[in-house]
Amino acid sequence: MMMDFTYKIDPDITVSYHSSGGIIFWHYHTLAANLTRDKEIASSLARLTGYDLVRPEKNPSGGGYKDWFIQEFGRPGFTIEIGKYAGEGSLPLSAFGNIWAENRQVPLYTASQAYKLWLKRQSVQILNQKMSLFAETPVYPGAGATASSFVIGPQEVLTLARKGDWYRIQTESGAGWIHPAPGNFGIVEEIDAEADIKLKTALRKYPDAFAPKVAFLSQQSVKVTGRFGTWLRVASGEGKWWVDGREAVLRWPVEPAGTDNAGAAAAPESAEPDSREPEMTPAASPAPIQPLGASTRGVSVQ
Repeated sequence: MMMDFTYKIDPDITVSYHSSGGIIFWHYHTLAANLTRDKEIASSLARLTGYDLVRPEKNPSGGGYKDWFIQEFGRPGFTIEIGKYAGEGSLPLSAFGNIWAENRQVPLYTASQAYKLWLKRQSVQILNQKMSLFAETPVYPGAGATASSFVIGPQEVLTLARKGDWYRIQTESGAGWIHPAPGNFGIVEEIDAEADIKLKTALRKYPDAFAPKVAFLSQQSVKVTGRFGTWLRVASGEGKWWVDGREAVLRWPVEPAGTDNAGAAAAPESAEPDSREPEMTPAASPAPIQPLGASTRGVSVQ
């Protein structure tokens, strides 16, 4: 079961928690090319927890999950033995407070290291397409960089390439990389329609549930100029804002009937007058572009 699960999520780091001893196993026939990388992460885990690293042996005994993962994937795997050594017995419940204090930084640290390893494995995909940036975003000199060069505001940009969940764009100051937050970047489908707002709905600055609220719309019909996933760009007041399309119903314009040379509507003699309502469809479109594999890969905790 664990093997199948690991193949499915394809993690970059695994952490197995055992008890007891206050030590960290990190090496099992680890390739020489990976020793520096794995020991650096293991040493950081030792500093965070206060636990000791187990020194590598020439012929280690093993066969556990961490050992299999290191050999099968060639990626870092760790077994953390929590608490003071309790022999063959179990740690008392009273030890939980200290163990939590020792290990509470481990999940976020290993997740950040797993992300770096995942990003490094991603190949660059050439895009060369126009995309919309909805909020102020820092521009970096490279994918994965921590210090930004400058900041650009909302605008349409030429997107040159993608690496993981980073995008290389062309700006007035030259090419650079951005790491947009969810809902801040994507391809907007230009449409011409109206939407019926049925309930009080928030207008948001950009298409994301956590975007700042600009105002609220009461029950009414609004002009729709664009669509991004389930979000609708509407004209309201003196600006264009976003509403959750799941709280509205789109009404597409009815195409005018064909006319003859005299300007009268041309229709078969047997045609009945068309009294149908305008077409109404749920507000949905293809999902926004998502980073390849970013949602399921990362760190696995056994």
